[in-house]
Amino acid sequence: MFITAGLYLSAWVTCYLEDQVNIPYHPTKVIKINLTLAGQIRNWIRSLPTLASCLYWRYNLDGKRFGEIVSVDVRYNSTGYLDVYHPEKEEKAPILIFVYGDEWFPKHKFLYRVFSNSLRELGYVVVVPDQKYPNDTRDLIHWVYKHAKEINGDPDMIYMMGHGSGAHRIAQVVLADVIEKSKYHHALSHVDGKHDATQPSDFLPQVRGLLLFSGIYDSTIQMIEENGELFSDSLDVLDLWPRIMLLHGQRDKIMPVDQSSKMFNALGHVLPTERRDEVDVRMRLYKRMNHRESVTALMPALFKSSLQTSLKRDIQGFINIPSFQEKTL
Repeated sequence: MFITAGLYLSAWVTCYLEDQVNIPYHPTKVIKINLTLAGQIRNWIRSLPTLASCLYWRYNLDGKRFGEIVSVDVRYNSTGYLDVYHPEKEEKAPILIFVYGDEWFPKHKFLYRVFSNSLRELGYVVVVPDQKYPNDTRDLIHWVYKHAKEINGDPDMIYMMGHGSGAHRIAQVVLADVIEKSKYHHALSHVDGKHDATQPSDFLPQVRGLLLFSGIYDSTIQMIEENGELFSDSLDVLDLWPRIMLLHGQRDKIMPVDQSSKMFNALGHVLPTERRDEVDVRMRLYKRMNHRESVTALMPALFKSSLQTSLKRDIQGFINIPSFQEKTL
């Protein structure tokens, strides 16, 4: 009796906190909500070392210094907030938007502060959002482009980094937009209904490159293959296509490494042979890296990792030195 009442109470409180209108009464629904809640609690427990790392870093900075490094909780749409990490140099810097996944951390940008600061120390303006809804990624990119000068970033050097499901999200949003934009330029009759053909400003600003870490890309691969003819018929799609770096650990048991391999091969298949040298797509596989370590390796306050130097080198080599000699397509 008490157990049943407790399950119903926890389900109702969960729904209330998540602003859900429909209160569950059916036992199956109540059990599903409690299982989801148990998974979230497990993720919070797993994230305790990361939380400790964030607190250690934060409270070793005085308030003034922290305010110089991070602008916290900047609103970018009606429901979303982001943090901006400012590099030391005064000139305009490349902007790196990091979209985290939800496979193992609780979904909150606070837990990525040490990671984001490591990227900031490489010389980038780092933007880390909280996201709740599908359109948040589009709103985020528009906001960053519009406010690039205010955050001392270069609007022509916007890069996006995603981890896990975050990698899937940014690949899907950015590449779908490029395909639709190419169709718009190729022929107005081919524009998808998602966009008003009379309002090309609905398209996203140019994203220079995507850093896709440990992601899953089935739907993105399907989209690319379904539009394979466009890569041959339209000059615009390759001109607009972002540079891409796929990075994956071979010990990843959450997102199989073959996801990155399939994505890499799918792009190699659709790109015209005579224009492959114009598109920078590269893949980095780490033999000793699991799913989490592409993030935790860059949290040096508590996590000491031999991968840190290699990851920083690959990130800087991709953003700072757009060398086509490293491509393998």
